[in-house]
Amino acid sequence: MQLALLGSDADTLAIARAVNRSPAHALIGVYQPPAQLAELRALLPPGGEWTDDWESLLHDDRIDAVIVGASDADAPRDDQLRKLVQSAKPLLVTHPACEAIIAFELDMIRQDTRSVLIPYRPWRWHPALMRLVESVAMGQAPAIGRLEQVTLDREMEDRHPRSVLNQLVRDAGVLHPLLGRIERVSAMGGDHGRQLTNLTVTLSGQDGRIARWTVHPAPAGSRARLTGIGTAGSCGLEMPQELQRWKSIDGVDDAERWDHWDPALAAITALERAIETDVDDPSWLEATRELEVVDGVEQSLRRGRTIELLDQRPQEEGTFKGVMA
Repeated sequence: MQLALLGSDADTLAIARAVNRSPAHALIGVYQPPAQLAELRALLPPGGEWTDDWESLLHDDRIDAVIVGASDADAPRDDQLRKLVQSAKPLLVTHPACEAIIAFELDMIRQDTRSVLIPYRPWRWHPALMRLVESVAMGQAPAIGRLEQVTLDREMEDRHPRSVLNQLVRDAGVLHPLLGRIERVSAMGGDHGRQLTNLTVTLSGQDGRIARWTVHPAPAGSRARLTGIGTAGSCGLEMPQELQRWKSIDGVDDAERWDHWDPALAAITALERAIETDVDDPSWLEATRELEVVDGVEQSLRRGRTIELLDQRPQEEGTFKGVMA
């Protein structure tokens, strides 16, 4: 595939490096890069596009797909994403990329244009998490019995409110396959939601399982610990910042290592497969549900009560009425 990069951040830089390592793919354009300029220039071959004119992406038939970086708080990518999805340009998008209502709107456009829209969520695809989820679902973790609750303790160096909520979006993707569809959220912590340095969130899943997510200071670097608690014991994952260093604890394959797993290359492969097969990929709607969790947390902090998340896929008329209201 011939790929272009819109914006730049740590995730999209990792994907650009993976493209450079693969003989099957090439980076042929970089558009509006705010950071990592020197390395991106080195990754771009001679003759590649380097420009702020991102709208040229809409009509460039040489580009098979676009990798979209995170938006800046002062310059969201909402309009860019709308136009790219309307043009049916296949996209691999850093998650979270926008607010839930925009993500639902993009999903409606995606259904009309039948375009490929995949969120970059390497934590959700991690083999260690998938193995844990499978073992719980198939009853292959008899040491813990029947799974009843999950805890995820997140240590963060940057506990600015926006950073905390963005991390919660990503961690909701870790919790979702263990809980099933998340139906209710309840949040406590901080100064009426303005400071989230001690945010605690309780999530209720459709199967009656409960998860507790808590943010803590990070004296030794950002990391997390996921624990599944069953009727007879517990198991889980240690989740350092470096995905290859994740490992199982007290349960499945304690000795397993993931040094050779390349999340960026796995994402490119998933993008290529989605383009070739033209199968409706559910990952964007899943990621949108994770954004909805954060909306529920913000409402819970404001109202001081549990918020129910409705299991429905908004349609254009309903979304318009909701925006107008």
